[in-house]
Amino acid sequence: FALDGIPYFRKSNSDFYRYISSTATWEKVETKILTDVAISFSIGNKAYVGMGKSKAMWEYDPSR
Repeated sequence: FALDGIPYFRKSNSDFYRYISSTATWEKVETKILTDVAISFSIGNKAYVGMGKSKAMWEYDPSR
């Protein structure tokens, strides 16, 4: 997903990363999102991930 033009991705081990264009690097993002993720999308300045086996939906707000 992307928030404010910043791409994010999740590795298979549940770690999330965001791209820092000024340094051309990926930075790890601390979240409490569980590993069971099937979809992701963003609305406004928040991202939503989840709906895997647990059928849970998690909200990610980078301002928190």
